[in-house]
Amino acid sequence: MSQKKNLERTPNMSHDSNALLDWLRGKVTQAENTLETRRRMAGVFRSGTQAQWNAAAVGTDWRPSTRAERMQEAEGHDRIAVQLAHELTMFQRALAALSCAKNQIR
Repeated sequence: MSQKKNLERTPNMSHDSNALLDWLRGKVTQAENTLETRRRMAGVFRSGTQAQWNAAAVGTDWRPSTRAERMQEAEGHDRIAVQLAHELTMFQRALAALSCAKNQIR
């Protein structure tokens, strides 16, 4: 994503004092959903026997992955999930800090 597009998606606090909080809430929800998806994807690649993966490929032009390839794919999803968990924590802490600060100003 270009820097210009990223700036366009960042709220302008001069127009709406709640915009940043709403944006962070959206980021928290997005991060939670993406984290859950990555964890499920890793689980899918770890599940099933080679026979089941071979049977799933019958009648398609898809080549079934070997167990080693599936485990490597699962590890990749796990690494991404760890990064997403850190991002989620960051967004949650920022949201909590800004919410607390906003409540103290009132």
